[in-house]
Amino acid sequence: AAAAEKGLGLKGPPESFRSLYRGKILSDAVLQVTAVGPSSDVAVRRTIAVDKAFLAFRKSVYDQQLGSVVAALNAQQTGLQTRVAEVTREIENFNTAPAGTVLDDLVSERSSLNTQIQEIQSTIQSDQIATASVIQGSRIIDTATAVQVSTKRMIVFNAASGLVAGLAIGLGAVTLFAVASTRVRRRSDIAAALRTPVTASVGPLVPARWRRIFLPPADPFDPAKPNPDLQLIVRHLRSALDAAATPALAVVAIDNVPAAALAVKALQKQLAGEGYRASIINETGRDLPGGVVALAEPPSERGGAIAWNVVIVLATLDPMKGADHLRERASDAVVLVTAGASSVTKIEATGIMLRAADLRLRSAVLIGTDPTDDSLGIFEERPVPAIGRRPVGLSDPASAKRSS
Repeated sequence: AAAAEKGLGLKGPPESFRSLYRGKILSDAVLQVTAVGPSSDVAVRRTIAVDKAFLAFRKSVYDQQLGSVVAALNAQQTGLQTRVAEVTREIENFNTAPAGTVLDDLVSERSSLNTQIQEIQSTIQSDQIATASVIQGSRIIDTATAVQVSTKRMIVFNAASGLVAGLAIGLGAVTLFAVASTRVRRRSDIAAALRTPVTASVGPLVPARWRRIFLPPADPFDPAKPNPDLQLIVRHLRSALDAAATPALAVVAIDNVPAAALAVKALQKQLAGEGYRASIINETGRDLPGGVVALAEPPSERGGAIAWNVVIVLATLDPMKGADHLRERASDAVVLVTAGASSVTKIEATGIMLRAADLRLRSAVLIGTDPTDDSLGIFEERPVPAIGRRPVGLSDPASAKRSS
C-alpha cells in the first residue's frame, strides 16, 4: 500500500489506502486486484499502481530469499574449498607425511570435496535461474479497466440494502427493548401485579400523536360513529358501579390519564341519560386535556347526598400519599392500565395502596391491548367481604325521588 501511494504521488497512512483495494485468488497462478475510487479513471490508476507495487514487492521478496540461500551455499562452498586446499598440500608433501597416511585416501577425499563444490555451484545456478524465471514470468495479464455498473441496478441494490439494514436494526431494537424493558403488556402479568382480574381489554382510546397532528380530531361521543372500545369500558364501569357498596366509584388511571378521562366522561353522559346526577371529581393533580371531563363536587342536600347522586372519582396514586383520600369518597375502585406504559413495580404499588386504604379493587381494564396477547387476565383470590357494608348499587332515580 505504501509503495502504491508513492507511485501515485500520494501522502497518507497506508492503512487508509489499503481499504481502497482488495485481492482475490482466482487460481494458484492468478491474482485479481480490484480498486475503488471517486471516478473510473481514479479507480483504474489505483489498480495499476497496486499491481505494479505488488509485482515489485514480490520481486524483492524472491531476491531476498535467493540472496539468503546463495549466501549460505557460498559459505558452505568456501569451507569445502579450504579443505580441498589442505588435502592438496598433504598430497604434495606426502613424503614428509606422518606414518600411516594413505595416499589413496587423500586423493579420494579431494575428489569427493570437488564433487560437492560442483553440486553447490550447480544448485546456486539453478536457484538463480528459477528465481529469474518466476520474476520475469510474473506480469500484468489484463490491464485494469473500469467496471460498468448499471445505475438502476445500483439504486435497487442500495435500496434493498438499506431496507434490509433498517429491518435488522428495527427488529434488533424491538427485541432488545422487549428483553430489557420492565413495562408490562400481557393481561396475565397485569392481573398478577394488581392481584385482581383483567375483565376487559380494548384497543387504544386516544389516537397516536402523529394522528393527532396530521388528522382532524374525531368526536369520541358522536352517536353517528360510536366507539365500541369506549362503549365496552363504559359498560364495565357501569357494572362495577352497580355492584359498589355506595353510589360512588374510584377510577384509578396508571400512566393514561387522557384515556381514563375520556372513559369517565362517557360514563357520566350515560348516567345523565338515565336520570342520575353524575359528578366527577378530579384527583389526578393535573389539568385534564381538552376539557374532556366536567369537574364538579358532588351535589348535596341538607342531611347528606340525595339518593340519585353518583360520584365518579378520577384519580392517580402516588406512593408518597397513598390512597386513603379516595376512601373518603368511594369504597370501590377500578384500575385502567395501558399495555406497555407502566412498570410492574408501579402496577403492584397501585394495587397495594388501594387495598391498604380498604378500597375494594373490583377489576382492571387493559387499554391498547397487544393483538398477539392470548393470555387470560384471571387472578383467583378468595374475596374478603367489607365489614359493615353491603353492595347497594344504584337505585332507580324516580323511586329515590318518591322516597325522599
